[in-house]
Amino acid sequence: MNKKLTLFLYFITVTLTFSQEKNTVITGSVMSEKGMPIDNVIVGIEGKNIVTFSDKDGYFSLKKVRQTKFNLVFTRLGYKKMVKAVDLENQPSSEFNIVLIEDVVAIDEVVITGKSNSTTVEESGFAVQSIDLEVFKNSTIDMNQVLNRTSGVRIRESGGVGSDYNFSLNGLSDYRVRFFVDDIPTDYLGDAYKLNNFPVNLIDRVDVYKGVVPVDLGADALGGAVNIIPTETLDSYLDASYSYGSFNTHRLAVNSQYRHEKSGFTVRPKLFYNFSNNNYTMYDMEVYVDKEWKTVDVERFHDDFMSYTAMLEGGFTQVKWADDLIIGHSFTRTEDDAQTDFYGNPRGEVRSEEDSHITTLKYSKSNLLDDRMSVKLFAVYNTRNFISIDTTSNRYNWLGEVTRVTNDNSAELFNQKTLYEFEQKTFIYRGNVKYKLFENHTINANYIGYQVERQGENRLGTPENEPFRTPNKLRKNIFGISYNAHLMSNRLNLNVALKNYHFYMYTRNAKYLKDHSVEIEDLKTTKSEVGYAVSGRYFILPQLLIKSSFERGYRLPEPVEVFGDGLAIYANPELQPEVTYNLNFGFNYNPIFGKNKLKTGVNFFRRDVDNFTFRESFIRGSRYENILSVLIYGYELDLEWQWNNRLFWNANISRQYVLNNEKVDATGDESRVYRDQLPNTPYLFGNLGASYSLLPSKKVGLLLSYNLNYVHEFFLGYESIAQGGEKNIIPTQLLHNVGITASTKDNRYNISLESKNIFNALAFDNFNIQKPGRAFYMKVRYFLR
Repeated sequence: MNKKLTLFLYFITVTLTFSQEKNTVITGSVMSEKGMPIDNVIVGIEGKNIVTFSDKDGYFSLKKVRQTKFNLVFTRLGYKKMVKAVDLENQPSSEFNIVLIEDVVAIDEVVITGKSNSTTVEESGFAVQSIDLEVFKNSTIDMNQVLNRTSGVRIRESGGVGSDYNFSLNGLSDYRVRFFVDDIPTDYLGDAYKLNNFPVNLIDRVDVYKGVVPVDLGADALGGAVNIIPTETLDSYLDASYSYGSFNTHRLAVNSQYRHEKSGFTVRPKLFYNFSNNNYTMYDMEVYVDKEWKTVDVERFHDDFMSYTAMLEGGFTQVKWADDLIIGHSFTRTEDDAQTDFYGNPRGEVRSEEDSHITTLKYSKSNLLDDRMSVKLFAVYNTRNFISIDTTSNRYNWLGEVTRVTNDNSAELFNQKTLYEFEQKTFIYRGNVKYKLFENHTINANYIGYQVERQGENRLGTPENEPFRTPNKLRKNIFGISYNAHLMSNRLNLNVALKNYHFYMYTRNAKYLKDHSVEIEDLKTTKSEVGYAVSGRYFILPQLLIKSSFERGYRLPEPVEVFGDGLAIYANPELQPEVTYNLNFGFNYNPIFGKNKLKTGVNFFRRDVDNFTFRESFIRGSRYENILSVLIYGYELDLEWQWNNRLFWNANISRQYVLNNEKVDATGDESRVYRDQLPNTPYLFGNLGASYSLLPSKKVGLLLSYNLNYVHEFFLGYESIAQGGEKNIIPTQLLHNVGITASTKDNRYNISLESKNIFNALAFDNFNIQKPGRAFYMKVRYFLR
């Protein structure tokens, strides 16, 4: 057995022996004097690091209480602090219904510890936005669409459901932004775990870290990270939904949990499925008909997409020897037709298929060593099989008309016919330990390791794929340690961190010679780097805080960047890690006016990136190269207003400058595009949203919603260089979405009707590739707790 895996399992066994005391679950609700539930109330045990938060219904649950006599403390900005004496030996119930009195709470009465919710995450020193998904669970939108409404985020898709997309955060995109599900990296788990395939029903909230990423995640993220937090509760529940809409789009999501209260035994079956023909209309397309070019409207064809994931988790939650011990296995499959080539030309038969088997083991335990230490561990093993099929001699135009090419070995996408298959094995393991040195001072150590092995070949036997006939290997290890301090009665919070990045790669590089033959060479590369970060926040007033963060960070190369893909991307074992200096500064102001709440946030950012990795194209393919230094800076503004728990309004605007920072070009001459905006990069965009609750006191309520998405025009090439006498641009876009949802008062039965792009505006994310026009969707959801 792998030595690291043996040590990992041994660590779990030793840790399970801690703590044999009986735990008690304390539950209840928090209401206002007017009988309204209060969310985000901090509920904790006085003198202990045991804390939770009330949800939108005012419900709370303290999961690990060992004492029989203690004080239960309730605090929230805008309400008076309340202390409830508890004596479990002489009280008939461990459930408490609490009423808080409105007031302005002094900041030194609010002690933020334990697990974060959306409010406390945003009150850290990191530039982070936490999105509560509860409001979206009846909607038909996917995670991509939710995040695309967030300031600083721009997601550009190449088509409809399941299409390839580019995720940009404060001007940095691709592998520079990392993605997690409950702290587990998903970058290597396959297409089924892409954001546009992930249903919102499975998610409690999403934390978007901009720039500096906390040590807990252990990421070599250059531009930030997105952490998806699944629904967590001690209750048994069933959350099932199905939606159907335009372009024969189907989405199914089942999220459920059964927990035996006495033993803590927990089972979580989950299933989600996506399918669409994506046969939407594309307008004003140029087609060669009857020996002349004509502009016509066409229906997109050969663009079917299907994905499904079946997942089963089981184990124990909130028992005396573990907070969580969960073992899970999931099977995922995707089938994807390729509608266009790299330049937006139609394709009629190219497709790909992918299967993944993912096994996970998660363990966590807090309140060790006299409530000073907590431990979190996980391990993930994934086997991913991918096949790309490009074997036809047929050629298609946008009308679907076929021309047969004879005596030609070329295919639709590539120079030669391809039936390429690879298997990628990935092992990810992580250990995290937090230790409280003394009150309000904590040290946090995190280690995460990646082992990736890829092997594949073209069944048609072309020499370009020879490098993958033996396994290519990549290992990454990232160790981080941070020190966190709450000072000045919690007005000031400081976090200092160090990270060590280690990278090892073995690859068989295909070296192309002048006579077009291929020479294979074995290459090994090892690199190590050290980065650091500091962040802090300070409450000027209970409702006003300022925050700032700074980082020298690294991003290690990815498998596809150093190995290539065996098809159109060549290997580059000499690729260097990207390095950046990240700076954020901003403030949040969140006053409360009775039942009305205002939430504002401003963030200024700067990124100085060296060894910027860019995919450079050649006649026969492409390769990733370190070719640029890039300077990024800008700002983003967020506003939210909640009136009387019925009207919700939000708006944001992002302005970013993503500039070429190379004074000298590749020839040694002074660059013509120094400090120009990088090509094909949006720089000004924003969102406006509103929802209004009708009949809130009736058995069935109605929620009306509206969203507007704005993207300012941007250049396809460098602004300083005219293209054909004109500067080609992707035009300004303004998209409107509306919806209505009917729900029973207990949220058990829900039905939604939505229209996206209701005015059927032309929408582009990439040159010459239109996105769907007007579309209608219906979703039914059943929720039982």
